[in-house]
Amino acid sequence: MTKKLLALFALLALALSGCATAEEPEEVEEKPAAVTRVTFKTTEYAYNAPAEFRGGLVELELDNTAGQEPHEAELIRLTDGNTAADYLEATKTEGPPPAFAVPAGGPGPVDAGKKAVYTANLAAGNYMFVCHLPAPDGQEHLTKGMVGEARVSEGSEGTLPAADATISFEEFRFVGIEGLTAGTQTVKAVNKGTQPHHMAVVTLAQGKTAQEALGVLSGQTQPSAGPPPFTGFPGFVATFAPGAEGTRTLELEAGKKYLFVCFIPDVDGVPHLAKGMQAELQL
Repeated sequence: MTKKLLALFALLALALSGCATAEEPEEVEEKPAAVTRVTFKTTEYAYNAPAEFRGGLVELELDNTAGQEPHEAELIRLTDGNTAADYLEATKTEGPPPAFAVPAGGPGPVDAGKKAVYTANLAAGNYMFVCHLPAPDGQEHLTKGMVGEARVSEGSEGTLPAADATISFEEFRFVGIEGLTAGTQTVKAVNKGTQPHHMAVVTLAQGKTAQEALGVLSGQTQPSAGPPPFTGFPGFVATFAPGAEGTRTLELEAGKKYLFVCFIPDVDGVPHLAKGMQAELQL
């Protein structure tokens, strides 16, 4: 029984006994939910991550300091008793992801030698995490074994960290990109759309255009013999279900030009980026 409830009972007792005055009940200060801090370490091509951790408010650090390539951790909650093996089997053919796979965000690509912190409220359940980034040979890290599983137990939801900027995902645009600045910042991402969305942040190479980078990244253009039209992936928010939100640390440099894009296909199969879900930012 809480102090506030006891105080209310006390007031009721005083009123029934005919007392003319009563003291105000003491305010009860609500304690913030405890944060579960988890670290996923990445290398080529594997995760070193806990097999179980508490859910609710989770602060997940993606540590790619030992990696030689960019890596990500896209979280997927598996329902109906399905496993990572079931997901991999179901996604061998082209088409939408299986209904039992619920996108749960996660820290997207982190450049080699870097770290990033992602914070969100995670529901209890079985999760898998994967890296879809391409290796130098063009094959996804996932196909090279970069997949993991974890059991998330019940935890208390809490308030996300204060953000320096908020970016919302809608059909089919990003809102709030202009609020980003040079330096390290905490960015809050909110999916206000009716479909799953994500946000990839790509550093454009000097003199290169967004269309050149998108052509290579989408596989529509073969990479040339020279340097690619982009130089890194400083940040990413992995796929969010509608209504989901989370925060991620993001480091941007002054003088650089960045591309923000959503590669997820629409229900008609056309990528969201082709419907306008891309933006550029010059710092």
